[in-house]
This record gives sequence, structure tokens and C-alpha cells, in this order.
Amino acid sequence: MIRSMKQTRWGLVPNPGRCLLLLAAAALFVSGCVETGEGEDDGLGGSSGAAATDPTSDSDGAPTCDPETFVANCVEGRIVECSEDGFVEIGGCGSGSRCEVGADGPGCVWRVGEPCEGEYEQCTDPGGILTCEDGFWRFEGCPVGGACSRGECFGPEDTPCDWPEDEPYCEGDAVVTCFQHGFEVASACDAEEVCQLGRQGGVCLPKDAVSCDPDSSVSTCQSAQTVVRCGVTGWTEEQTCPQGERCFEGLAGAACEDEDSIPCDSATFSATCEDGLARSCSLSGVEMETQCGVETECLIDDSCFFGCQELAVCVPLDAEACEEPVDTFCMGDLISVCFAGSILPGFECDCSEDEDGASCAP
Repeated sequence: MIRSMKQTRWGLVPNPGRCLLLLAAAALFVSGCVETGEGEDDGLGGSSGAAATDPTSDSDGAPTCDPETFVANCVEGRIVECSEDGFVEIGGCGSGSRCEVGADGPGCVWRVGEPCEGEYEQCTDPGGILTCEDGFWRFEGCPVGGACSRGECFGPEDTPCDWPEDEPYCEGDAVVTCFQHGFEVASACDAEEVCQLGRQGGVCLPKDAVSCDPDSSVSTCQSAQTVVRCGVTGWTEEQTCPQGERCFEGLAGAACEDEDSIPCDSATFSATCEDGLARSCSLSGVEMETQCGVETECLIDDSCFFGCQELAVCVPLDAEACEEPVDTFCMGDLISVCFAGSILPGFECDCSEDEDGASCAP
């Protein structure tokens, strides 16, 4: 059998059920329903029973007790004992367990091998994992001197940590991460990678990665099939273009586009509207065409929404009119652009305005 003990100070979370349990504990021991040996302490109240029948309490409402004379016991299926600082504590047993008094005092008991129902997993004390698996209770012990946390065993050599405050860090060519279970776990980088410290702590990166500023760096074409951009880690990252695409560079940097695309230069390209076909140079440096529908019209204007260039755009016929003191502005949570005297539909973001126009918060 597996025994476990979990404690919670009684008075920290006011609960009428706990108060009733304390009264039940007091009544149980005072009434003599629990037998004690002659001359022994009689449960919650020690040898005199005073703590059970007439408990005092601190300002938080937690009953006080004498750790030297208080005898821990099981009361209505729960563990009741006295803390080292002199307050009554209660510990509830989990599903499928019961409180029993053994040679080491009261504890939660599971019958390993007995039938169980549903899915259940719990760390127990001493360190181990109790599970309801295939309809039976099973137990897996942790290493000697180790501990169990969130359903995982850790040995005495494992390092506790403060999740989520602790950032990953490098230890050789491994990233050491603090996980939610409260212990550090080291993950080795691949053979072609090294661990580097970035904006968010340690991270595995290719050996040829270069430090960069993601707020100001522009992506480039390293080759016809490879885009290099600055990642959120503060180090360069490579993207291989999928089959049928290749790398192009434009006003907003590099991107993978259809390999049959026609390259262009935003600084010199002249946008056109011919028979309702809007032709412009995209931000990634390729010609783009859009056939305007019956409810739109093709208009040409200079815009600095994503980068200053001449664009041909299909504008809805019923678009609201606007002036152009600035190109962009906020419409509630939408960032919108004033293009050729008409408001173009915007997209949702955390929009804010200043004298230079609108922008989306990171």
C-alpha cells in the first residue's frame, strides 16, 4: 500500500465545511469514539483534550495547538495534525484513497492493484506517481532522495526553479529550461547547432547565426532559395523556399514568391490601371495584378502604409471619402488608410495615433 500526506492550514481559506469538520473532530475524540491507550494523548486535544473542545485561534482564524502534545489522527477521512508553528492543519486525501493511521501516523492510503475507475494521476509522498491505469491502481516510485512534481519524477540531482520567472539559459550546447513542474530540464542542441543567449534567454541556433535587431533589420535573399531574417530571439534565421518558389527582395525585405513572378523595383515602378486591372510592385519586389470587380474602381496614388511607393488599388465604390493629412488613422480597433481620397478597409490591431499617423502596437 502507498501512504501519502498533504497538509493545508485550516484558517487560510475560510470554509464552513472545514469548521464543521473541526467540530466533528472535537466531538469524535471527546466522545471516546476513538480509542487511545491508557495515559496516551487522546487525539486533537492532546492528553487533556482542551485543544479539541476549546480551541483558541490566531488572527487568521486558524486553531492553535501544542506540537509537543498534539496527536495527529484521521477525522472523517482527513488528516488533522499540528504544524511546527502551533496551528491545526488539515490534509484531504485524493480520489480513490482513504485516511489510515499507521506506524508513522496518519496518511492517505491507496491499494495498489485494486480496481479503479476513470483517469487519475497524482504525485504521492514518499516520491512516486500513482495512476489509475487500465482499471487498476499502479505506482511508479521516484529515485531515492528525489521528488514527484506534476506527474513527473525528479532525482536528488535535479535543480528546482521558479516558473515562469526563470528564463532559459545555456549550459554548454544545451538549453536549460524551467518547466511548470518547478524543475530545470536540459535539452541538447542538434549537432549543427549551438546554444546562444537571445532576447528571450537561451536558444538553440545554427552555428552561423548572427546577432541582429528584429526591430530594425530587413530580411534578405542569401540565395535564390533561402531567405534570411532577424528572428524574435535577436539572431538571424533562415527559411528555405518551398518547391516552385524562389527568393525575391523588395521594399519590405525578402520573401518567397512564385518562381515565375516578374521582379520589379518599387522605387521606379509605375503603377497602372488598364481595363480595371490594377498593376503594382509588391513589397517583396514582384509585379502583382488584381482584376477589379463591378463594385470597385481602380485608382492610383502614392502610399506610405507599408512603405512609400506608387500603388494601383481596387477601391470600393461606396468607400467613405477622406482627406490626406496623414496616410493612416485609427477607426476604433482598425488601422485604416486614406488612399486616393477614399478610406480603404483596415485590419484589426491595437491601433494608436500620433502626428505621423497610426500604427499597431507590437
